[in-house]
Amino acid sequence: MVNKLIVAAALFLFGMGVTPGFAPQAVTPPPPAEQVVSISPALGIPVLLYHHLLPAEENPYPENGAILPVESFVQQMQLLHKHSYHTLSLAELELYLQGEYDPPERSVVITFDDGYQSNYIYAYPILKKYGFRATVFVITDLVPVHTQPFQPTVLTYMSWEEMEQARDVFEFGSHTCALHALDAQGESLLLSQPEAVVQEDLLASAAILDTPYFAYPFGRHNKTVRAMLPELGYRLAFATHPELARPGADPYQLGRYTILPDLDREGFCQIIGLTDEEGQ
Repeated sequence: MVNKLIVAAALFLFGMGVTPGFAPQAVTPPPPAEQVVSISPALGIPVLLYHHLLPAEENPYPENGAILPVESFVQQMQLLHKHSYHTLSLAELELYLQGEYDPPERSVVITFDDGYQSNYIYAYPILKKYGFRATVFVITDLVPVHTQPFQPTVLTYMSWEEMEQARDVFEFGSHTCALHALDAQGESLLLSQPEAVVQEDLLASAAILDTPYFAYPFGRHNKTVRAMLPELGYRLAFATHPELARPGADPYQLGRYTILPDLDREGFCQIIGLTDEEGQ
């Protein structure tokens, strides 16, 4: 229990590079609108990254970059729906990267990291309303056996029951079993623990979730971990650098666009490839 609390605290404080006394980690802005006004599968697929959602008036930590207002999420999903975007499953994305699938002209991948209960409470019904699908990368050791009462002031995670109920919208990928935390030197446990420990964790997570898809905790990875993943049966792995997913890309160094609370409508349109006129 103590270890889980430590991991949970690390997630909350470090989920977006936020550490006590430090500003959020800088995120490279998307390219100017004129460079992406016609994003199509020929150019690449934007992979969106979300974390925790709360209504603006219920958010007790407005400075935490990992918490997106539900109102912003609604507006973004409405925009995708208005412009007929197709949300890809990770299996479809994998085939696209291999040159074996031609996705619809306007396609996007939606992902969530950590498996917060707010993804079920808020994101799930919104995504379902618009017929969208998404992937949640889950830290399996933090998944509660029994569903917990949802409280905005308490960091809670989707239960196994909630995960099962949401499978018509969500698929679930690995975010490790117990390695989403930082060591005393501030390094990700995924990179600092002995290889045997990492292998055991990643094997267990893949087996529990029955998934070949992985997201690196804090977006951090190295050659050792990247080489380990295919040996353990993983076929795609996602980091957090802003980059379109393109055919021929390294499947173990895929980028994602982190959706921060201060991202305005224009910035979101740039990421998904809408012109200023279309985004109105």
